[in-house]
Amino acid sequence: MGLVCNCLLYLILFAECGLSLECKPSNFKILVCSGLYFAWLILDNIDGKQARKTRTSSPLGLMCDHQVDALTVTIACTFMGIITLYGNSWYTIGIYFVGMIPFFFATWEEYHVGAMEFPMINGACDGCLILGVIGTVIGVFGPDYFRENTFMGVELIHLMFWFFIVASILTGLYK
Repeated sequence: MGLVCNCLLYLILFAECGLSLECKPSNFKILVCSGLYFAWLILDNIDGKQARKTRTSSPLGLMCDHQVDALTVTIACTFMGIITLYGNSWYTIGIYFVGMIPFFFATWEEYHVGAMEFPMINGACDGCLILGVIGTVIGVFGPDYFRENTFMGVELIHLMFWFFIVASILTGLYK
């Protein structure tokens, strides 16, 4: 079901923007996409915990879960690139790296250690939650609000970008 939420999120973005990152979706569609993202987040956390609790987890289930998570990273980064109005820029490429760094290191750790040991604050749970909250806030206020307002002379949208960069690097370097 989480994969269905991801596919719907992507189809809404595709219907609105096509293959271009240079568009401005309506606030309503941003909110719907944020809702679908939260639905994926909840479903992703529920299925793994349930499988471990009932001892029905399997290597195939783990592989499928990681594949859906990898697809989600790509879709969520595309979503953030569009709703922040970064468009076809280095900022959007940076957003892709911000999403991939914690995912890569968590998967790498699991492969070599045999388990995912997350710190109290981590990219897999808290980073995804923050991404969903930011998507919702952008949907409520509109992307232009973050372009037009500044903090200490820097646009809020650029502060958000650097927050993600620093948080991603700290998550990757934690262990």
